[in-house]
Amino acid sequence: MKKFGERAWLIALLFACVTVTSVATQGEAEPDLVSNVPAEMTTPIVPYALPSYWRSFGDEYAVGLVSNEEWYRVAQDDVVDRFEQAASMIGGILLYRPSGVILDEHPLVFWVVHGTWSRGHGDFCDPNNPIFASIAEFALELARRRQRPIEIVSYNWHSHDSHEARREAGSALRGLAETFYSPECGYGAHWGIGHSHGVNVLFVASQETSFDSIISLGAPVMDSVYSPIHVERIYHFYSLNDPVQKAGSFDRRSIRRIWLSSSNGRIYAGSRYLRVANNFRVLLDGIDPGHLSLKLLVPYLWQIFDTVQGHYEFHTHFNVNVPKAYSGSDNSPCVSIRDKVELLDMLEWMGESAVTAELVEKFKSELLFSKQQEDSFASRYHGRRISSGSRWWQLIFANWIELGFIINEVAPALQPGVYLNYSLIRETSDT
Repeated sequence: MKKFGERAWLIALLFACVTVTSVATQGEAEPDLVSNVPAEMTTPIVPYALPSYWRSFGDEYAVGLVSNEEWYRVAQDDVVDRFEQAASMIGGILLYRPSGVILDEHPLVFWVVHGTWSRGHGDFCDPNNPIFASIAEFALELARRRQRPIEIVSYNWHSHDSHEARREAGSALRGLAETFYSPECGYGAHWGIGHSHGVNVLFVASQETSFDSIISLGAPVMDSVYSPIHVERIYHFYSLNDPVQKAGSFDRRSIRRIWLSSSNGRIYAGSRYLRVANNFRVLLDGIDPGHLSLKLLVPYLWQIFDTVQGHYEFHTHFNVNVPKAYSGSDNSPCVSIRDKVELLDMLEWMGESAVTAELVEKFKSELLFSKQQEDSFASRYHGRRISSGSRWWQLIFANWIELGFIINEVAPALQPGVYLNYSLIRETSDT
């Protein structure tokens, strides 16, 4: 009986210790497993409607296999699984998610569209190609500024030189946008960049699909045929030394349309559909470039846009020059007014009740900034005016370089070595 009492006393003592330990443990905070994971490694919240490759990207992003400084390339098998028979129209897909706070998890869609006879060209789909790499860098900065994920879609069309081919390609792009990239599919606003008639393919799609902005590189302007409708803003870059753009702007469906064309083939005018159409006459190191060379402007797009947004409100037609980056020199783009708005016209357009002293001063400051840009260009190029055209020998030289680009696109094996590493805007080194 005595042993039993001792055992009972020990059991009671052990039970009391366990109870006290349990109560103490309940008072402690449970470990926060999420807080132990670095912020940049937290699994992204992927909208359910997005395709499965976004979840694969999110999983790899969460464990550090993909950083917020690089693109995630969607495997071709995943492209085929998603688009099935339409997969042949997709030249490649890249995904990116910026670091920091994400304002909206629905990705922006960024279409990249090649021009005539350029299906599959690396400038529009190859991450190792310097032109496409600069396009991807632009899209990456767009995602950072908007604080949203982004998906680059390289669009392949047959690229035949005909009105029917462009209309068909535009309708097919619209079909992709509505079927696979609508808000119901988990996506946000659409952007696009195209070269030559690739821009007109985007414009055909815009007649039923909304675009935030479209960047046009040397598009033949045919407002009556490829009218951009649901586009908030167009950024159109053209060269006075671009016979391809001019020739491509003729409506060749009939002799009557050719002779009675109302378009000058170069610039976009504001219309009832467009909120803003910004036109940029381009110079590369003081020379009017050829049709293919316009793509060399892409690395400087954000600098140009920031200059326009920061200094111009009443003007939409500009001269832009990108100087060659010599060692120790500034190669910031120079942006001046090409088509100046008169103060009286501005006052009449806005209406007397809307005009304030502050607006008038802002208008004058635009003219002053433009004059400073013109003076900067003149000091760099021996007194030349930025609004004037290139000298005749510069045009010959530019077209000779353009011939090298054409040979490279049509038959790379025939390309002379002198063109291999040439760029009007490539930074040079001290020698």
